[in-house]
Amino acid sequence: MSQLAMELSHINKVRKALEVDFKNDKIKQIEYYDLDLKYLSESSKRLNGMIGLIVSAAKHGPKVSNMALKQNLIGHNEAISTGNVELEMIKCPDKDDMLITREACLSYSGDEKNFDKCKSCENFSINRRLLCPAN
Repeated sequence: MSQLAMELSHINKVRKALEVDFKNDKIKQIEYYDLDLKYLSESSKRLNGMIGLIVSAAKHGPKVSNMALKQNLIGHNEAISTGNVELEMIKCPDKDDMLITREACLSYSGDEKNFDKCKSCENFSINRRLLCPAN
């Protein structure tokens, strides 16, 4: 999971804990709304940063996206992060950018009919490295 995604996840956990404290009368209503507004503002900043990075990567190509990947600001080409690498959803260029799991991608690209056209795909090398570390 990327750094920005982890920060958003943490903010959501804190907000849920804050809501529990409010429901249990541990904090006053005005404090609850003030703190919740601050956390929502932080979430908004993180989301805007993530969107900005993705837009820049799309505009300027691999240099920007590789920099963001190396710094772990965005994930490795994942469209939906599940926490389990094998189940992460990625876009398959060979299947008209359909979302498939990394595991399905590895299986599809390993088929002898698809191997030659898939080996030039960026997902191919990333999946091999993530799912088959011995190779």
